[in-house]
Order: sequence, then C-alpha cells, then structure tokens
Amino acid sequence: MTTRKNSIFNFITLDKIFTIKVLYKTKILPGYIIIKIQSFRKILYNYFAIDMFFKIYFAVK
Repeated sequence: MTTRKNSIFNFITLDKIFTIKVLYKTKILPGYIIIKIQSFRKILYNYFAIDMFFKIYFAVK
C-alpha cells in the first residue's frame, strides 16, 4: 500500500513540476497554481484512477 501511495505522489510531483515549467514559459502561472490547489483532491483521485488503470492495463498485456 505504501508503494502505491508513493507512486501516486511521485506522479503528482512530476505533473506539478512539468506544468509549472510549461506555465512559467507561457506566463499564466499564478492563476493556475490557485486552480491546482483548489482541485488537489480531484487530482489525487484522478492519479489514483490512472495508477489503477496502468496496473490493470499492464497486467492484461
């Protein structure tokens, strides 16, 4: 269970780093961070779903 949680948080961190890099270049960073914080729980659930999807996908493959 801990490894799954860690992988989810790693996904989130990578996503945040990537989006912040992209948005920093496009100059729309501050507004996006607020949205990101507000929808953090939703993002967490999305990543959990994605994590499960990949586990199932690779198990089938």
